[in-house]
Amino acid sequence: MAAGQNCQCQYTTFSRRFPTSLTPVRVFASVNHGGNSSQVHDTVLIWVEDISTSSFKTCVVTGGQGIGANCTIDWLAFQGAQSGTFPTVPYIQTTVQHGTLDQLNDAMDVWIESISTTEFEVCLRESRTFSGPHSSLYVIVNFTEPFYVSPKIWTSVKLVPSHVMHVLFVLTSLDHTTAGVDPVTLATARLSVKSSMGTSYSSNVNCGWTITSNAKLELAFVEPFQTERNFDFVYVYDGNSSSARLIGRFSGSSRPGTIESSSNQLHVRFTSDRSSQYYGLKAVYRVLNQGSVRLMGGSLYYGRVEIFYNDQWGTVCDDAWDLNDAYVVCRQLGFPRLASSAYTGATYGQGTGPIWMDDVACSGSESHLYDCRHRGWGTHNCNHAEDSSVVCRYGSSNLRLASGGYYYGRVEVYYSGRWGTVCDDYWDINDAHVVCRQLGFSRATHQYHSAYYGQGSGRIWLDDVTCHGGEASLSSCSHRGWGSHNCGHGEDATFFNDGKK
Repeated sequence: MAAGQNCQCQYTTFSRRFPTSLTPVRVFASVNHGGNSSQVHDTVLIWVEDISTSSFKTCVVTGGQGIGANCTIDWLAFQGAQSGTFPTVPYIQTTVQHGTLDQLNDAMDVWIESISTTEFEVCLRESRTFSGPHSSLYVIVNFTEPFYVSPKIWTSVKLVPSHVMHVLFVLTSLDHTTAGVDPVTLATARLSVKSSMGTSYSSNVNCGWTITSNAKLELAFVEPFQTERNFDFVYVYDGNSSSARLIGRFSGSSRPGTIESSSNQLHVRFTSDRSSQYYGLKAVYRVLNQGSVRLMGGSLYYGRVEIFYNDQWGTVCDDAWDLNDAYVVCRQLGFPRLASSAYTGATYGQGTGPIWMDDVACSGSESHLYDCRHRGWGTHNCNHAEDSSVVCRYGSSNLRLASGGYYYGRVEVYYSGRWGTVCDDYWDINDAHVVCRQLGFSRATHQYHSAYYGQGSGRIWLDDVTCHGGEASLSSCSHRGWGSHNCGHGEDATFFNDGKK
């Protein structure tokens, strides 16, 4: 429709109507001279009117020598949620790019978990390290539904065993700022992550860390511990600086034992010279509140259960020890998938010192082990040959093994607030490889049909699963759709691996 000789307006209809329940539709438009125009010095004024969820109107006014007959209009329309939240659960895509050019043959698995309208979790795992562990990672997140305004993003990073790194993104309207988050746009966010597994430290390093809490602290070094013997040193001081009392000086490849502070502060310093460089060290610390728990004689996720009471570590007797008790221990240690096994008979070696708890009877829902019913602190009829142990689960929070063990069993997936099984139609070793990797292992050795480890109950969530073997999660593989199947629980899928990481 013309409004004067050199003013023209036209309506554009969207190929897909925007939802009416969200924020207003925004339209950006620009105008440029057509490729055949000779009037390169002419002027054009453009504006947008009458924007709705189905269409909008653009108007242009031209001036100069020509009439703008060859002008073209480019436009972009979008709609997003306000206050950093989505009205419905979004689809999120993410990828990982190499931050170190000389590690081109290495590989990193990346997948998304726990998606909601306010947050999601990006999980990273080194699957191939031909050139050594990664030292720099960049997580690129693309929101398929752009935001109306740039969301505030708060992140936290945690490393669970088997080098699986969980990066939690929380979309919020609050003004959280976190180092490592690049400027967030309407549609993307990039997080720069430094891996805890570097290749080697540098020459002439002099680093210091001060740890402060509201109670005593315990520092534990975990594998590997590699420094140049008698030249590169780790110092631990019982205070907030290197002028405090020296607890220990460590060098070489012999991993130090656990270190406990006498107050609420520890200072750690690392120095290296100009000669050889090694991997370095990795350590974790915990606050020693009364009732804190730890795992000993194993690793970060399995071992003998010890509890801190009366300023002293002690063990837990295995009388009545079961999986519900193990669930509570693993929850207190921060494993969201809780426990896979509860062991008796000092499976991971006998402890020393007091036996603090006996006849522990947890329901499985408690937040701390000391919340569970027991005989009383220090009251028992046991010896250390009866020390209890656990194996905590790690890996995906929406996949588990049931009716088996730590690395074998019936495959179950979590969807729409409920656990359910997977039908064995088309179930093969490629499907099992994906399950295995999602749980933090390297690869599967066998896959089984016909409820090999017993029949499940409730929903059958997946059927006709067809994986190529390289997918990051079982739900990424082709299947009939959530809850669509022609199976019974006599066809529940199972798998087995050798437990190798």
